[in-house]
Amino acid sequence: MKQFPGWEGWHTLHLVSSVIPPEYLAFLRRSDIPYLLAGAGHVHLVEVTGKLKTLLEVERVVCTAGSRLNGALLRAGLVDEFSLVLLPALIGGSETPNLFRSPDLGPTECPARLKLLSVDCEPAGRVNLRYQVLHAAPRRSPSTG
Repeated sequence: MKQFPGWEGWHTLHLVSSVIPPEYLAFLRRSDIPYLLAGAGHVHLVEVTGKLKTLLEVERVVCTAGSRLNGALLRAGLVDEFSLVLLPALIGGSETPNLFRSPDLGPTECPARLKLLSVDCEPAGRVNLRYQVLHAAPRRSPSTG
């Protein structure tokens, strides 16, 4: 998709790595879908954000993707702030999508700490929460002293 009704001024950018088939790159070019090449075997998110800043002068990125990209961005330390909208409904299940899908935390990793920036409650029960992600200094492993 290149355009989203009601999202005028927003831009879609496909992130690809060097293992992308040439046929797919040709399809993107023919379809006028912009893409950014970053990474050898997989998309390297830190490289992506660096290229966005230096090549395109992008200062802020809004990610509306799913939980896998959200989780990868969070684990790479690239999430500064996020908004969470709670609807007055509950869904259960072991296969229910989540917000930040990523591998389990390792023994030296800690959960992301958050600072509440704002809360907006609507009469129908919807709640909008805005958080700042507090980035901690990387933890040293016992073998590095």
